[in-house]
Amino acid sequence: MEEEDIKRTLRSAAAKRNTSSKRQTRETRSTTAAQKQSGRTTRATARQQGRFVNESKVSKGSSKSSKGSKKTRRAIKTARDPKFDPPVVDTMSTQLEQLLSPRGAAPSLGPAGTGYPPPAPSGGPFSASVPNPFGSGGSLPGAAPATPLPEIFKQALVTRRDSKLFPDPDLYNYYANELTRRDSRSIPGMGGTPSLLYEILASNAESKFTGNWGIGWRPVKTLGEGAQGKVMLWELMRDEKPPLQIVTKDSMLDPFFKDYNSEGHLTKRLNDAGCKNAVKVLEWATVGNTKMRCAYEYADYGTLWDLIKYYTIHRLMIPEAFMWHVFNSLATALCYLAHGRADGSRDPSWEAIIHGDIKPENILLFKPDAQSGTLYPTVKLGDFGHAYTIPNEKVRRFKSAFRHGTPCMSSLPL
Repeated sequence: MEEEDIKRTLRSAAAKRNTSSKRQTRETRSTTAAQKQSGRTTRATARQQGRFVNESKVSKGSSKSSKGSKKTRRAIKTARDPKFDPPVVDTMSTQLEQLLSPRGAAPSLGPAGTGYPPPAPSGGPFSASVPNPFGSGGSLPGAAPATPLPEIFKQALVTRRDSKLFPDPDLYNYYANELTRRDSRSIPGMGGTPSLLYEILASNAESKFTGNWGIGWRPVKTLGEGAQGKVMLWELMRDEKPPLQIVTKDSMLDPFFKDYNSEGHLTKRLNDAGCKNAVKVLEWATVGNTKMRCAYEYADYGTLWDLIKYYTIHRLMIPEAFMWHVFNSLATALCYLAHGRADGSRDPSWEAIIHGDIKPENILLFKPDAQSGTLYPTVKLGDFGHAYTIPNEKVRRFKSAFRHGTPCMSSLPL
């Protein structure tokens, strides 16, 4: 009898433990299900309001769920800005996609009812001396009338002329009256046209958008930094679409051109001429009185120098066919620089461009061009910060005194 009592007691205790364990399991499952449902409800509500929320699964545990809710609250707070409404961002991204397309067609700026892009704010990042694309005058064959020069550059030219620093009067006449005849008239943000990128071209853009978890702009990382400025990668976060990536480059105002953005204008000339082997410039703006910020397309595959370092570290040989591909791409770019065309003829109104800083670091690699059928990356020449035009021998000799590119390249005779 004693043995049976002991067995009944043990069975009763085991049953109680099993019942308690099952009860705790049900409670845990109920709590986890409630947390998951709460996370799904939060994300669904945020999506209905047009806000981007991290789509990763809600982690088990109160601490991780609390962290996710903080991100959600930050996204909701950020997305309250009317600039980030989904229809506005969709319109902006459509225009940027059109501008970044291989054909490079100019976007339709500011169509009625889209709400974007808004005009650049007065007193914002754009200098009051931005060239007006609707100037007058000029007689260069095939070129448009010259546009007014920015005030700082214009005053510097007058000072140089009055100080007799121009060795020939024709030099002042070229820079004062002829320089801007080939400049593009279709740059967003120039001459009063609506800007697509005025938010990230502002001086406080990085601090303003850091930590943005909603749709709209956010800085991703610094690609490079030097004494003159830095190169920053930006992403335009969109609703249910992959982000668009843009690069901004800060640089000090050129010692000669001042607030006239020779780098942007000359790059845009090559883009308008149809050169597919020159990096695409989108917009630019003066930042304060000392810097210029340009926005470019992003080189997905880095630079030729990155590729050379990789092959060197791993003791590999760069394929000969790829080397010929790079050579052909750079030769095409140089034909456009010299003649404005790549078919062997010369555009009669084209002014030859000296790049001044060709090196592996400035040779950019992009995704392969689907239209060309090649498997190799698209090779483009970038960084026209030291570039200038040479319409005649007088300007060639004069500008040779201002060469300041990479020493091994700028020491070559022009």
